[in-house]
Amino acid sequence: MNQNIQTEVDACYLYQKLAENEPDTTVAPFMFTSGFTAIIISVACSAIGLFLIGSAITLFTGKSI
Repeated sequence: MNQNIQTEVDACYLYQKLAENEPDTTVAPFMFTSGFTAIIISVACSAIGLFLIGSAITLFTGKSI
């Protein structure tokens, strides 16, 4: 269990350092539009991405939900 916690701490530290040095803090949907429309696009892209990842895992492992 300690290894899992250390991995999370390391990932958090690395993410913080990357975020501090990121010159452009916008995300893709907010580059093209703003406000509520950008939020909806972001949520839709996230949902599609999660579905595709879940589908790929199911195909590779042969396990259903």
